[in-house]
Amino acid sequence: MKILIYFILCSINVVAYNEIKPGPFKVLFRMDALARMINGRSYEIKSLENGMSQLTHITKPEPTIPSTPLNDAYVQLCDNFDNIGHRTKFLQVLNERYLFKEAEKLYIENKKKENFVEKVEQLLFSKEEPQFYSLFCQFTQGKGIWHSFMREQSQMKIQSLEFKNNTDEIKDMQVEYIENGKLKKRRIIIGTSLEFEIAAFSFCALSYKEMGKWKHCSAPIDDGYIFDMGIKMSKKDGHLNIIWNTKIMKREKGKHKTDPAFQKFVDQLWEKDVDRIDESDIHLDWQRKLGKNEIKDISRHRLFTRVDESIFKKPIYAAFRRMYKKAFRPQVCEQEPPMDKQRRNQFAEIWKLITESEVFKLGYEFLLKNKKIKKKSFDEFSERMYDFWFGTYSRCDQDVDSEILGSSGFEHVFSGEWKDGTGVHGHHNWFRYYLQEKSGDINYYGYFEHQNNILGSFQYEWKVPKSRNDTEESGWIKRKGGFFIGTSPAFDFTLFTVCSILHPGYEACQFELKNTKMVVTTFTKNCDKGKCLSTAYPSLLLDD
Repeated sequence: MKILIYFILCSINVVAYNEIKPGPFKVLFRMDALARMINGRSYEIKSLENGMSQLTHITKPEPTIPSTPLNDAYVQLCDNFDNIGHRTKFLQVLNERYLFKEAEKLYIENKKKENFVEKVEQLLFSKEEPQFYSLFCQFTQGKGIWHSFMREQSQMKIQSLEFKNNTDEIKDMQVEYIENGKLKKRRIIIGTSLEFEIAAFSFCALSYKEMGKWKHCSAPIDDGYIFDMGIKMSKKDGHLNIIWNTKIMKREKGKHKTDPAFQKFVDQLWEKDVDRIDESDIHLDWQRKLGKNEIKDISRHRLFTRVDESIFKKPIYAAFRRMYKKAFRPQVCEQEPPMDKQRRNQFAEIWKLITESEVFKLGYEFLLKNKKIKKKSFDEFSERMYDFWFGTYSRCDQDVDSEILGSSGFEHVFSGEWKDGTGVHGHHNWFRYYLQEKSGDINYYGYFEHQNNILGSFQYEWKVPKSRNDTEESGWIKRKGGFFIGTSPAFDFTLFTVCSILHPGYEACQFELKNTKMVVTTFTKNCDKGKCLSTAYPSLLLDD
């Protein structure tokens, strides 16, 4: 009966694919829904008597993967990988699986009749360097799936197991474990079929082009989730080394009601922004429009073609310019200096200019009047906001030491960061972008949407300085970024602060400026100061 349901579900998804043409990752993920649903419901995290945790089957005494023809062949192969007969049997069973056959059809459609099965065999089972065992049989840094975790968890030094998402169709687990004396983290999706894992990995890996750089494959899936996969290939001692990771991300719109009082506040904030640059003093060249999922440089010129730089003599712009030269390390997984007295002095000038501005004072008064903050003095509120914006935390995950406190809300929003495997993060300030583009550190690709030259979303590359071993220039991609254009840092800081307190969440803080509907998204994160800002950014609120 389960096989019949699985066949019907897969067939329905193939029909849906032919009608609306979603990407291959989304199609494969949908086709694997029944496997995730059945298998995911069958596993739970169990606390053992020794205080450790274990992923176990809810009815079977021993932790094991479900018995299917492919899984049984997989266990035999991993237990004796050098056995040619086991390899042949595994590939035969794999090629007979319905999802894998459909993956081959998708590959042929996308890759102009190249043979998917042959490509997968060359990638994973080549005579010179077979990759399958390390990628799918082992569970180690940068390698492994839930099947290999089940095989090896009894020998692992597991520190904790935690479900990050736990729904009927998605069970996403984070594993913390000790390897070579260091704490490691890895995210795995529980319940996926083995054919899905191999097909999805192969789709991404076979489109890999630049050795030593992360290839990022992702797709929006149902209910606001995003399926995300990263792959990196490199040569180590003359041998090919592949690491990869998968995770499920949830993007959820926050609840928002019409708020006339907040809209009035935004209007007042706009009028009080004395350091805003006049629209006539900024000239933009948006050039060509990018497709929805396109990553491509289709614009010849810079975004900013002219800015009246006399405004930069104003104290707040001069202070930010000095800060950008030395204050932050853009690599997320590089430890930021502790916020001691010396480092705090680096931001003293900027902090004074922000908190003494009319817009920041207006924000404090608005929150106090609307009882959104406890009755505190202005100085107490300012001190709390300092911790909220400058408190540090780790954004490192996926097999990277999470103890590295390499990020803060202020750095993320006003300076921007790189994250290995995922590109540019944050970078939501027009002044920062302009300075980098002017110096040649930003290469503008094109736009997705823009309106009234106050806000838009676009794509660009943040070029990375060459190291001694680099033979060519490289950079990180901001797939879709955006910021207010011409507003002062104090305006952005105040609006983001108020939104994070009043209407936090994804696209939860809605308002209008210059007859343009827009939203601000804000999220918070645990940090060394308690609760800190994780991100804040504006975007256009477009009609469906």
